[in-house]
Amino acid sequence: MSKNYIIIFDFDDTLVDITVVFEKARHQYVQRMVDLGFPRDQVLDLLDRFDIENIKKFGGFFTQCFPDAMVRTYQYFCSLTGREENERIKQSIYRIPTPGTMKWNSRWGNIMN
Repeated sequence: MSKNYIIIFDFDDTLVDITVVFEKARHQYVQRMVDLGFPRDQVLDLLDRFDIENIKKFGGFFTQCFPDAMVRTYQYFCSLTGREENERIKQSIYRIPTPGTMKWNSRWGNIMN
């Protein structure tokens, strides 16, 4: 009788330094928001709050948590300042490489370096 085995890899800072990818995504996002005229410190505070809310809501660090927090932060500041949300900006936020959205290809090395 043959047995089947499953091997599960937890990449979050075990085999791959996800913190580097997260910090690069966070920096890229915050710089984008500053370029749009939003205040850096307030953006960081709200981004962290929304990210923590998402982690609690979804029950862990899921792929959608951080990108959703970035878009929610953008939407909040648009509403706060009376700006109309720009769909292209939202889509560009979703395209920021974040942990969980990475693919094992040549792009990985470029982001990790």
